Amino acid sequence: MKTNFKSLPLPVLAAAFSTAFMLSANAASIVAGSMSVTYDQTAFASLFLSTNDHFGQASSNSLDLATITNPGTPGDSTGVWSGLAFGVNGAAPSSPAGRAIQGTGFTYNPANLTGTASGQIGLGGFTRFDGGAGLFYIGDYQLRFDGSRTTGVYSGWYLQNNAGFPANAFDLANVTTTVGAEGFELSGDLVPNSDSFFAFYGLTGADMGNFSFSGSTVPEPSAAILGTCSLLGLLARRRRNP
Repeated sequence: MKTNFKSLPLPVLAAAFSTAFMLSANAASIVAGSMSVTYDQTAFASLFLSTNDHFGQASSNSLDLATITNPGTPGDSTGVWSGLAFGVNGAAPSSPAGRAIQGTGFTYNPANLTGTASGQIGLGGFTRFDGGAGLFYIGDYQLRFDGSRTTGVYSGWYLQNNAGFPANAFDLANVTTTVGAEGFELSGDLVPNSDSFFAFYGLTGADMGNFSFSGSTVPEPSAAILGTCSLLGLLARRRRNP
């Protein structure tokens, strides 16, 4: 059956299109943001790692693996363990040789963040450690949510390492979540789970630092408001001028 929009009362049309817009506008996408990390120096000392060089998003994303892992390449900071910055990457960042820099494609409904979280948030940043145990590095993170990982102190959020090799690095524990009209924030502890590579060093469940993440969002159907308003205006004109 073909619907004759001209025959429908304008209030009915307005309600229908408003409802359609509200349903589509519930989906939001991460488009910008940052994460700040503090690594527990004592925990890393247990791995005989005593120094570090951290590369923020801009410098990290521009260097190939051979260069960024070269001890002669200075980081943006050296010997700093707190407030290390990671930036939210775009949808398809380029990866220099040997790197696996992650893109961002993450959607959710602000009314139910963890119940609708889908995709990943790519974070630009790389930390190189050195010490008696040799060279060690982590970064090129993916921030993800998996409800099956929600147990005990673990929130379901976790950081997947892609620096050199893909593997779970940290689950995010004791997490505080704030969801607003323009995005969401997370903060808590970095605690390796049993599938983390840190588990091989006996650090499962150890508090290895803390983090804070802030992500900015935008409604996915960016043209929906203009399209709906234009259509309603056209219908109103047609009803006034049959």
